[in-house]
Amino acid sequence: MAAGAIPDSVQRKVAALKDSLLGHGSVAIAYSGGVDSSYLALVAHEALGGAMRLVLADSPSIPRAELREAVELAEARGWPLAVLQTAEFENEAYLANTGDRCYFCKEELFKLMEAYARENGIAVLAYGELAEDRLDPTRLGARAAREH
Repeated sequence: MAAGAIPDSVQRKVAALKDSLLGHGSVAIAYSGGVDSSYLALVAHEALGGAMRLVLADSPSIPRAELREAVELAEARGWPLAVLQTAEFENEAYLANTGDRCYFCKEELFKLMEAYARENGIAVLAYGELAEDRLDPTRLGARAAREH
């Protein structure tokens, strides 16, 4: 295989992901600007164009520089982006910080995403994760995503 060539197995996986996205017709993606959500955004935009939307949580817990970088990446790529103000700081369970804080943060995001999707006629919600994350039952953000 030539240097830089994409293996057939990877090309098949990307094609399957695009087919899945096309099958839904529209998608809202939980976006952070990190590798997982950015890769999903790239593939979804290639597959769906304007029928995909990124949803970025603007929370007091997110450093402003990270928020700016995520917005700048979306703008540079031409990805449709909605920035939603989250209110997890109004949730006593989140503020208690008892080890499950990530669950409440993601639960707030996915709750807002559901409402956004309904208001904008978007068929499904999605988020990027590593395959290994599915094997870890302690991934609280993944649990919140499954519930929505």
